[in-house]
Amino acid sequence: MDIDLIRLGQRLDRNRRALSLRRRYSAGQYRGLDQLENTTEALILRRDPGSSIGSTDRSTEFELLRAAGDAGVPVPAVRFLLEPDDGLGDGFVMARIDGETIPRKLLRDDEYADARPQLTAAVATAAAAIHAVPVDALPRLARGDVPMLIGTDCPAIDANYLASASSALDTHDAVFGPVEDGGYALVGVARDVDAYAGIAWSTPSVMAGTRAALRRSGARWMELPTLWDVDNAEDLARWRATGPRAA
Repeated sequence: MDIDLIRLGQRLDRNRRALSLRRRYSAGQYRGLDQLENTTEALILRRDPGSSIGSTDRSTEFELLRAAGDAGVPVPAVRFLLEPDDGLGDGFVMARIDGETIPRKLLRDDEYADARPQLTAAVATAAAAIHAVPVDALPRLARGDVPMLIGTDCPAIDANYLASASSALDTHDAVFGPVEDGGYALVGVARDVDAYAGIAWSTPSVMAGTRAALRRSGARWMELPTLWDVDNAEDLARWRATGPRAA
């Protein structure tokens, strides 16, 4: 799909600085990422060229990123939403941030040796900022959209597990994927559920405390089969023993 760089450039900048297409990325079967830039900044055009089933639309993502950024979460600054006349599908333009996201490189490559000691604090600070985003600033989900969060340190989560979680939300208020250390690596909700206040986070009692809160709120929930996550060297060795694919 051709991109009208002149039109996008005019919407981005009243001075009509020219945009150029630098690189096209693959972002899944339905989504595309295009790197654009003008004389002052590098940008990303994030879009769904065609319809995508079961995903949150880009306008919701745009509003979520804007709310997070306003609350101090380190996210790319969003510029503007695409319009129907742009002929590019659903999407938006945001700032491009240089960096690395492949865990294998971050954890092993000498290039990131100086950054590794800072990762835990940086991730914790970002997570704290996410939890502090005002709820009333967040966009409302379109009817049929069901949010689900998964832990990136749980390699046992697969497509079948996610499908089971999604199906559970057809008949339950919430779904959880417990892990062996007493927490959970997946949570999905079909309605507002007061199940998170007063939980002793990062302890073996997280799931037990969540169950108690769910009972108090009168919620109906399902727990999927218990999995395990990677928290220490022994867990890493266990993961390696399962024959993980190289990143």
